[in-house]
Amino acid sequence: MPAKVDFAYFSFTEITDPAEHDSYNEWHLLDHMPENLALPGIAWAQRWVASPDLPVFGVDEALRPVHYVTAYLMTEPAERTLGEFMALGERLRSLGRFHRQRQALLGGPFRLVKCYAAPRTLVSADAIPYRPHRGMLITVGDVVERGRSDEVARWLDDVHVPDLLTVPGVAGVWTFQAMPGATTTLPPNPPTRSVQLCWLDDDPMTVGGSIAEKVGDVPFTDDTWHIAYRRTLAPIDPHGPFDWFSPERRRG
Repeated sequence: MPAKVDFAYFSFTEITDPAEHDSYNEWHLLDHMPENLALPGIAWAQRWVASPDLPVFGVDEALRPVHYVTAYLMTEPAERTLGEFMALGERLRSLGRFHRQRQALLGGPFRLVKCYAAPRTLVSADAIPYRPHRGMLITVGDVVERGRSDEVARWLDDVHVPDLLTVPGVAGVWTFQAMPGATTTLPPNPPTRSVQLCWLDDDPMTVGGSIAEKVGDVPFTDDTWHIAYRRTLAPIDPHGPFDWFSPERRRG
């Protein structure tokens, strides 16, 4: 049976007005995401928050302002699905139903390459996104030395992901590759850019520490494979509070 998901659309989003986190979350949870999930080509959607109290493994300065990461899992045909996705966004904008105090610092469509599941979960790798989870480790990597793309891909598949799957609390991993020619309103991604989603079913603070201890160093220099974004994030309680970035919480 073919996989349900063919590709994903990601948005690494900054909220440009610190006072707008409540309205952004309410809009996205109660208006924007439901409308997108109703489209025939959208199989699943989830958004996570880059809460300041969670482990960060490395983030480029340009992506440091990211507050949220959204993933829409999509099905073929890509041209039709992405066309309907973009058309819905334009229609909602024309109705005044689009949050203005936000910007995507990175994103666009990425082809699903491979799914993995930790054996203890018992479910198939294709089912991992649909399990309850407590956090994510999200990685954006760019192969800078293009002649070594295959070498990096083999290391990820043969060494890095199997190491991740041995860490208690890691449930599964999905890897994606950029689709630079696909329809998007965002700047195109280089073809050697990948996004890796790693689902955590234990406390992300604890699992993040275990990943740092148990997963070996990357055997490539930054000139070969550059990690632009690698950090843990938390799922969002739709009932709030949406106060991760409030000065009061950070002082507390």
